[in-house]
Amino acid sequence: MPVSDIVPLSPDFDADPHSFFAKLRAAGPVHLVSDPNTRLSEPYWLVVGYEEARAALTHPGLRKDWHATDMFPEFERTAANANMLESDPPHHTRLRRLVAREFTARRVEAMRPPGGGGGAPPMIPIVEKEQHHEPKTKDANKEEQK
Repeated sequence: MPVSDIVPLSPDFDADPHSFFAKLRAAGPVHLVSDPNTRLSEPYWLVVGYEEARAALTHPGLRKDWHATDMFPEFERTAANANMLESDPPHHTRLRRLVAREFTARRVEAMRPPGGGGGAPPMIPIVEKEQHHEPKTKDANKEEQK
């Protein structure tokens, strides 16, 4: 399979990423790519087909957890990047069980905005309080306590 050069950070990509991925999907569901903007020295696989992505994400021989590789040794696992989307079983399975009941069809339907959805949620006006309180100093707090 030939290696495709991609530059997703180019101005063309920024202007219209949907066309970029549409062209990739039209050419096939899986591509061996290289990107000069990344630190990855070797080509990597880019999956743009739905069925192929599902197969890849559930394949036991493939990883989603980049922390388990040596590709990015300078990055630490933090609360911000240790999430369900970037984890493998059994950690992913445990997290999924915790949130699954919140994403049933009934719960998701209840989250829709009134009026059937179909657009942006209604804007909620921000009402400014009439009274503004200055932050209290330690001396003011002591006076109140007397």
